[in-house]
Amino acid sequence: MSKVIALAVIALLLAAPLALRETPPPPGAPRRLVILTPHGEPTRLEFARAFTAWAQRERGWQVDVDWRTPGGTSEITRYLDERYKASIAQAHPDWNNKAILRALDPKIDSAERTAFLASDIGTGADLLFGGGEQPFRRHATTGFLVDAGLQKAEPAWFSPEVIPQQLSGETIYDPKGRYYGACLAVFGIAASQDRLAELGLPIPRQWADLATPAYRGRLTLA
Repeated sequence: MSKVIALAVIALLLAAPLALRETPPPPGAPRRLVILTPHGEPTRLEFARAFTAWAQRERGWQVDVDWRTPGGTSEITRYLDERYKASIAQAHPDWNNKAILRALDPKIDSAERTAFLASDIGTGADLLFGGGEQPFRRHATTGFLVDAGLQKAEPAWFSPEVIPQQLSGETIYDPKGRYYGACLAVFGIAASQDRLAELGLPIPRQWADLATPAYRGRLTLA
């Protein structure tokens, strides 16, 4: 059983580890990495190419990335919920549906919950990549994401100068090591100077400026 590491942040490309049960490959064979993602082909291609090159150069590993795309973030959340319920039911055939729900409920301190968190029950996937910090936080709290020890293995990566834990009010990585931000995106404000002149408004310089009542019905948020 291996537990692999990951990455996350709201509005960013994300990834986080999923518990799994899989036999290690024989010596010399490619290491198969199963990744669930909502991302399209250009993002998958760019990250897979960079990671496989890094793994070969730095670790001497040949990695075969197996992408799984069940849909968007909401579909992946439903997929994980159902797969974990099915895996728990298979591991504990004597449990009824209520017992399975207790196992997945972080608000309930139950024997089922304790047994689930101590188990190696998984979905067959190694990594969750993409979807925003909020769903990753939810998956981590539920017990779907695990810490593979990246912060302990590479402490220098997590200095404030390299990867800050918080940035501009956003979580860049989980302090318990269950998910990490992989790529930061920068957002800005685009405005028509001619239209602003007609309205008698200055050019907006910060997000708070967009709360001006004169902008009502005149804003588009991407």
